[in-house]
Amino acid sequence: MKLHLHIKKPHSLILKAFYIFSLISILFIVISSLYIRKVIYDIPSIDKLDEYTPSLTTHVYDINNKIIAEYSIEKRAMLTLDKIPLDLQNALIAMEDRNFFKHWGISPKGIIRAFLRDIMHTKVAQGGSTITQQLSKLIFLKPERTLARKIKEIVLAFQIERNFSKQEILQMYFNQIYLGSGVYGVQSASKVYFGKDVSQLDLAECALLIGLIPSPEKYSPFNNPKAAETRRKLVLKSMYSEKFITKEEMEKALNEPLPQSKFSQTTGIAPYFSE
Repeated sequence: MKLHLHIKKPHSLILKAFYIFSLISILFIVISSLYIRKVIYDIPSIDKLDEYTPSLTTHVYDINNKIIAEYSIEKRAMLTLDKIPLDLQNALIAMEDRNFFKHWGISPKGIIRAFLRDIMHTKVAQGGSTITQQLSKLIFLKPERTLARKIKEIVLAFQIERNFSKQEILQMYFNQIYLGSGVYGVQSASKVYFGKDVSQLDLAECALLIGLIPSPEKYSPFNNPKAAETRRKLVLKSMYSEKFITKEEMEKALNEPLPQSKFSQTTGIAPYFSE
């Protein structure tokens, strides 16, 4: 009696594995596509940015044109980019987005770096979001850490870059960013931290303001002078490494004193009359 053994040929096993892999890949692509479609379905239109007017502070003046009262939901003043010091612009780029003028809305390296940072629980000088991504979060999205929000952030960043110039993006960012003490935008922040217009800020003051961005209360010179000084030093070193400033300018700025207390904001004269 002859025995016949049926041994599957290697190529048939490979073919079966290929079919299974292909099926899984197709299912993954379909599910991913449906998920992304659902996520981006309710993304707000960036057409709103053409008419974007954030909440501003209302001022009441007396007969001599002096401010006697302020009313606001968010303390903010709008400025054009030409009123914002170049040192402040360079400090932002050095710390938050060194390739701002080169990329098209996102930084693949930055996203990978942020992903690795989250896995290894380490800190880096720059985050994973570009200035454009940060702007999309500030104006359109809720402060939540989810995959859906990250996808929306990236899509909005592409749309913003396609419809606005780099200068317009910077201008919107500087007027929108929260910098602690209840103030939004660099003009209002400059008044609170230094008691003067943002156009009058020196290098050390510009570095201090940009250092506040990740966590304004944590790095406030009024709450934690040591942390504020460390952040300012990091900003100045980043500016020096990017050749925005000289070594002498950096060393001079490092020796500048920090503001000791908030500059008083107008609380109002004759509040009953003002209201």
